[in-house]
Parts: sequence; structure tokens; C-alpha cells
Amino acid sequence: MNFKTVLLIFFGIISMLFIACEEKVAPKVDPIITWATPDTIMLGDTITEVQLNATSNVPGLFQYQPDVGAVLNVGWRPLRVSFIPDDTLQYNIVNKEIAIYVQLPEYIVDIDSNKYKTVSIGPQIWFAENLKTSRLNNGTPIEYISDLNIWLDTETPAYCFNDNDTINRNLYGALYNWYSVETQDLCPSGWHVATNEEWQAMVSYLIELGYNYDGSSEGNKLAKALATDTGWVAIDNEGVPGNTDYPNFQNMTGFSALPGGYRDGTGDIGPGGTTRWWTATSEAEKTAYYWGMTSRDVKIFNASFGKAVGFSVRCILDK
Repeated sequence: MNFKTVLLIFFGIISMLFIACEEKVAPKVDPIITWATPDTIMLGDTITEVQLNATSNVPGLFQYQPDVGAVLNVGWRPLRVSFIPDDTLQYNIVNKEIAIYVQLPEYIVDIDSNKYKTVSIGPQIWFAENLKTSRLNNGTPIEYISDLNIWLDTETPAYCFNDNDTINRNLYGALYNWYSVETQDLCPSGWHVATNEEWQAMVSYLIELGYNYDGSSEGNKLAKALATDTGWVAIDNEGVPGNTDYPNFQNMTGFSALPGGYRDGTGDIGPGGTTRWWTATSEAEKTAYYWGMTSRDVKIFNASFGKAVGFSVRCILDK
């Protein structure tokens, strides 16, 4: 037997040994992960070990996303886990996902313990009432200014009540300058002052779905569908907020707009005929965008004004 033949036999034996060893190594398997759908939680509740309670049939490490302490938004939200077994020679790393439902509470409560109803409009969730807090959500007081001249010279957060009357505060909420909005801390945590684009998205959605007072899906005739049936001055114009015509469309959205008035350079424009809401969108150094309604017009309108004036504020849920 020559040397070449011996080598061939040797390598053949080695190959058979490798094959035999491979046949004896069992394939890795997936661990069995058990994780039941958790109970509904309320908006603002943090995720705890109560929800992140997956188990496995083998020892290992669970890595959750989101983890303990997370606060989730409204609706069905995913919870994910990656399980890393201690014995990675026999078991695979596996992933599992379930969902938890986050529910809106009956009321949203601000830092001053004021309670607000909410309303869903398409994919957005809005306050159904105007804001009335006297503090930012970090606890910082907002300056109350009753004097018009001082108000107009102020470029820091400030608020007031129309005609400096607390009755108007209770009915219509507070009026804020835009410097309060600019802090980004005016609404309760998890909420923010709606941007100009978010207002426009709401308006476009409602027009498309036929919320105009005449049921059309063109033009902007939304004031009646956004306004309550109380407080508005009655004007003999078809489809305006204060009229009793088209009753099925009155506050059809549940937005519940009230004519709280506003404060500008001439003084306080009293309740009954109009309302204006700041957006979080600045136009220029001294001006920002707002949306408004009057008792004389069928539309909700969009314009800009000086940041020193006092308008109402509506909060919208963070995405």
C-alpha cells in the first residue's frame, strides 16, 4: 500500500468521524414563553412587573421593551420581550410580543387639580374644555396680570380671566399669552398645545366627513359642529353657532367650543360673540398662529396675532 492510499484512507476516516459527531449533536430548540395579555391600564399609569411577567420553561434572562417605568399612549400598545436562555447550546434566543390597552380616564387632571373632559376626533384626542391652570406642569407659577398695559408689555408667561372675573374663568377657562405656550409645559404631562398643523388636520378631517352644518364636504362651515348650544349670541345668519337651525349638527363633534372672548391691545373682548385659541406654532418674532370662531360666521378661521394678546388654549394628546 503506497503512501497516497494511506492518506486517502486516513482522511476518509476523519470525515466519517466528523459526520458521526454532527449526527449526535441535537438541533437547538425554542424555549416556551408564556405571557398572557395584561389587564387594561389608565393613561398615565407606568408599566410595572405586573405587566412584564413573561415566564419560560428554561432558565434565562428576559429583556423587555418598553421596560418598567414606561408611560404609554392611549390605545392598543405593543409590549415586547427578548428571552436569552442560560444554555444557548441547546436553546435559541426567542422573541415574543403581546399588546396592552391603555384607556383614557374619565377626566384629565392638571397640576392645579382642574378636571377636563376629552373628545376623540379622528386619530386625535383633544381636551373638550379650555385650559385653566395657573401653573406650568413642572410646578412653575404663571404670572396673573389684570392690568392691560402691564399685560401688553410682558414677554414672559402670563394669564388672566376675561374682564378679570373668576366667573369667566370657571365658564370659559383662562386666557394666556403666547409666551406661556412657548414654554411647552402649559398642558398636563403627556399633552401639548396643538400646533397649527394639528388644527388644520382636524378641520380637514371634519370637512371630509361631512361635518359642515349643511352636510357638505367642501368649504369650511364647521363652527356649528364645534360649538355648544349655549352662550353664543344669536345672529340671524344661517348655520352660525348661536342659531337654532340645523340642531343635529350643533356640537356634533363634541369639541364643545364656548364664546369665551379674548384680550387684545384694546382690552378684553367679552364673552358671547367669539373665541380664539393659540396654536403652538410661531409665525415670526412677535406673532403666532391661532384658530377662532365668531357667532356671525359659519367657519372656523385661521390667522396670526401678536404674541402678547390673551387667547384660550386647547390641549391635544401627544402621539
